Amino acid sequence: MSTVSSLKRLSAGFLFALALVCFAPTALAQTIPPTWDHYWAYHVLPSPPPPPPVILHDQFGMWPHTVGQLLLFQNPVRKEHAGGIFPITRPDLHYTWWQIDPIPSPRPFVEVENQFGRMRLDVFESAFLWNPALKNEHGSPPVANHYKCYTCAGPPLQVPVHLWDQFQQRTVQVLTPRFLCNPAAKQAASGLVYPIVDAEQHYVVYEIDQGTGIFTAVVTDQFVSDWQLAPIGPDRYLAVPSLKHDPTPAHRNSWGRLKSLYR
Repeated sequence: MSTVSSLKRLSAGFLFALALVCFAPTALAQTIPPTWDHYWAYHVLPSPPPPPPVILHDQFGMWPHTVGQLLLFQNPVRKEHAGGIFPITRPDLHYTWWQIDPIPSPRPFVEVENQFGRMRLDVFESAFLWNPALKNEHGSPPVANHYKCYTCAGPPLQVPVHLWDQFQQRTVQVLTPRFLCNPAAKQAASGLVYPIVDAEQHYVVYEIDQGTGIFTAVVTDQFVSDWQLAPIGPDRYLAVPSLKHDPTPAHRNSWGRLKSLYR
C-alpha cells in the first residue's frame, strides 16, 4: 500500500477520538511535578525498517507524518544538580526516538520553565516521534504520553549535573537546547488512537558532552517487538521535564491604549 493511501486511511475516527482529549492549556503550576522523570538519550544501531505513517496531534496542530529510522533510545535517569536529587519514578518507562518528516512549527517561539530556569526557545520544525517503550522486558509498552519533538534553539547553559541510569553514571556538562517535545495524540495505521495522558508534561532536550560507553538492550514499543539494539551509545542528550508557557496575545483594547500614547 502506498504512503498516500496509508495516510488517507488514518483519518477515520481520529477527530472523534481527539474530541475526547483537551488540548487547551490550563493554568500551569510554577514547580515541576516530582513524578516527571528526566531521560538520558543514546544513539542506537541497527534501525529496523521504517514503520507505517501516523497522524500526530499536539498543541500546535494536527498533521500526518511519515516515519523514518529509529535513531535514539532513552532511559529514565536520576539527576543530581545544585544539591538537589531528582530520582527515577517510573523505571519501566523508556522512549524510542523515530524520525518524522520535517513540518515547520506554526509557533515561532515559546517560553519554557524547568529546573534550569525560564527561557525563550525559537522553534523550527518537527524532527522526532517519541514512543513509550520497554527495555529488556516482555509485554506491552507502558501507557504514557507520546511526544512530538521540534528542533529549537535557546540560550546555552554550561551546567554540570551528575546522571545515573540503568547503563552508567557520570557527570556531564549540559550545553544547548536542541529539541522541544510536546505531548501528542498518535493514530497508528491500524486506526488505533493513543491519547495524551498528561497535557502539561513537556520536555526540553539539551545536548551534553558526549561519553564513550557502549551498551546493548532489547526494546519493545508500538512499532517493534523484542528488537535487539546493539550497539547503544554513545550518549548524546538529556531530556528535562518542563512547563511550556505560550506567549500571551496582545488584546485589542490594550493595543488601542498603546497607540493612543503616540498620537
